[in-house]
Amino acid sequence: MINHLLGLNQADVPSDSYPSMQDLARKFDCKVRWVTSIGYALRSDVVYPPSQELEEFGTCEAERKFNWVTAKYPRMKACMDRHCLVKDLYGENSTWFIRKQLTYSTPIVSGIARRKDSNESMAWAAIGDAAGFTNPLYSPGINCNMATSVFLAEKTPHLLARGVSDQEEILAQYDQFCAKRVMNLHRMNTFNYVLMQSPRTGPLGPLWQYLSGTGNALWQRSSEFVSIDRVAEFVTTWEWGAQHPEYIEFATKTIHLLGNRLSDGPPAETTVEEVLRVSEQMLARVKQSGKYKNRWAGLFSNIDDELQFDASKKGRDKLAVRCEGCRHWRVLTGVSKRCCVCGCQCKDVAIVRYPCPEAR
Repeated sequence: MINHLLGLNQADVPSDSYPSMQDLARKFDCKVRWVTSIGYALRSDVVYPPSQELEEFGTCEAERKFNWVTAKYPRMKACMDRHCLVKDLYGENSTWFIRKQLTYSTPIVSGIARRKDSNESMAWAAIGDAAGFTNPLYSPGINCNMATSVFLAEKTPHLLARGVSDQEEILAQYDQFCAKRVMNLHRMNTFNYVLMQSPRTGPLGPLWQYLSGTGNALWQRSSEFVSIDRVAEFVTTWEWGAQHPEYIEFATKTIHLLGNRLSDGPPAETTVEEVLRVSEQMLARVKQSGKYKNRWAGLFSNIDDELQFDASKKGRDKLAVRCEGCRHWRVLTGVSKRCCVCGCQCKDVAIVRYPCPEAR
């Protein structure tokens, strides 16, 4: 199947003529099963029932705690009841597991290894999760993995062609890059988690995330970076907006206000009011600067005036739309109207956001 797809690419077959995923599965007798790994990223101060009360929820600690959390929230229980558990999909005893310390930053991510018995040396560097991990919220792990691997891939030709002193200089740049990125994304997660302590402050997280993450100039110009020659420029500089000074300033103030409390209960209303006041004040200042320009219409086009989903409203998003056949998301960035999953010919017109061979 892979060779078949490579052959289509080599022959410059238009993307609209590619077989769908389901067509490929039938043609090459491939097994297809949609599998989703799901888990909860819980605060460290969650109080669980006594162990004897948890026994009814499963056979091991991870299963019991997962099912106990699921049972607490009707919507999560309804969601899980619609799915079947696939046991040991990734090997023996891989069905349930717990990571009790998710966040970490590797203090040393590169170096020069020298052999004791000779003058030979070898440059090395850690990428992806080996360089640091910030936890699942907003998928910052993808940001870390893609950015560190792409950054280092761009530097590899220079590392191979230079002497030890130049290699050390390049690796020092990589060390600084990793340290800043992991720190920014960790702050982003901490910021969102402390906001979740109150229903009134919770929405501020997504608001600032979209303001900074998609309203910046780099994101607005993202269509310029689709070529293989420039994609690294985008991947290594976009961090969900977590690196922008305005975001860092508000996130730092919010963590100071909500994250340094001694009590386990909800934050005081005076603290909540102060967070809301600071947010409103800083948002007004940021919007006046004209630095960020966001597209809210596409995000909320299916929501009514009461912020409830309304199936009768026609989506106006120009970036993606659900397939009319299988309901999987279909990206509107080319000329193809066919769904890549089921092959359905959709009615909506794709938006050409950048020049492509078919358009020319």
